[in-house]
Amino acid sequence: MKRNLKILHTADLHLGSPFSFLEPAKQKVMNSEQEKVFFQIIDFCRKERVNFLTIGGDLFDSSNPDKHLLDRVYQGFSAIPQVKIIINPGNHDYWHQAGFWQSFYDLQHVFVFEPQTECFRFDDQKIRFYGKPFISQSSPSPLWQGIDLKLDSVYFNILLQHGDLQSSNSPSNYNPLNMSWFDRCGFDLVLLGHIHKSDKEIHTAEGIPCLYSGCPSGRGFDEDGSKGVFLLELIETSEVGKISFIPLAGPKFFKIRLDITQIDFDTQLELHEKILITLEKRISAYRIRSNYDCCQLKLVGYLSQKINRELLLTKLKTMFFYVELVDETKMMIDFASLMEEHSLRGDVTRYAKRLATGPDLLNKVLEELGLSDLNVEQAKQVIEQGYYFTMQAAEQDLDIYED
Repeated sequence: MKRNLKILHTADLHLGSPFSFLEPAKQKVMNSEQEKVFFQIIDFCRKERVNFLTIGGDLFDSSNPDKHLLDRVYQGFSAIPQVKIIINPGNHDYWHQAGFWQSFYDLQHVFVFEPQTECFRFDDQKIRFYGKPFISQSSPSPLWQGIDLKLDSVYFNILLQHGDLQSSNSPSNYNPLNMSWFDRCGFDLVLLGHIHKSDKEIHTAEGIPCLYSGCPSGRGFDEDGSKGVFLLELIETSEVGKISFIPLAGPKFFKIRLDITQIDFDTQLELHEKILITLEKRISAYRIRSNYDCCQLKLVGYLSQKINRELLLTKLKTMFFYVELVDETKMMIDFASLMEEHSLRGDVTRYAKRLATGPDLLNKVLEELGLSDLNVEQAKQVIEQGYYFTMQAAEQDLDIYED
């Protein structure tokens, strides 16, 4: 009779993260949302009758999490006694003598790697989990350095490891992992933590699947993209069958660059509405949205008038829990009209043209500025920048002096 085993793999929850870019009240909200994501994982294990929950390090953001957080995680683990939970501490929540990991030792279904532990054996399912925990905040040397395991092929052998999978000889302070070592040992599956982007499996030269789950709940704009966990099914406990990415309903961080040059508008309100519509289309691919999503929006391109930043921010704040707006748009200038205009703007435009097209005048100005070593292209860039900022100042009625 066939029997499949289910493994739910996660890592890098970083429970208790500081969220230092948020005000204190919102920090508490985001910490609460992190906990909810953790309990989504627990609920999924129960509903889907998962056999093993693997946590590849950095479950906590600190090596000394507060008691409330430890109690909540203990509560979550206690709710799924039928699921064997395998944990390998990472560089944030590293194992240390008389540390917090010992508070879970009375839970018979929770297994935490210690420095002297080589593997956890589950003979009934013919499966073994191998791992080495971090014992400090970094590890420039491989935690398995000098050890070539001799694995029993009767078992399905899984490496659960926090570390930096190296595709080259570039240095790493976080347990550099070498895929050729995986091949030498003969693992059947490698489950990883440390890299916060979830990814499809990578295969070694011998075809061993290696999988980073990524962080199931983003913590900043460097952790954008879809968040979730991986569900793996072992067929006859002898090979990896289906691998499914399970998205979770936690806060999302959107980092979006939007070129608004082609947007047609007559009023600021119309411009803002079209920006919001375009933004909504960009993030519609995410099937699960949260009331606590955050967005960093960078606007680029050319416009005929400056954006009313405060008004746009007000509208964005109705869409997102937290917003960062970066305005890198430039004014779209009608040079032909300005050349004929009798104004300061016209004077600046005509002078800029003389500089750009008159080598003698350009050389004289550059010499006076101490920039005579610039080539023609570099000089034109300086003129363009100076012209842009001068025109911006004119738009804002600021004082401009000839020098």
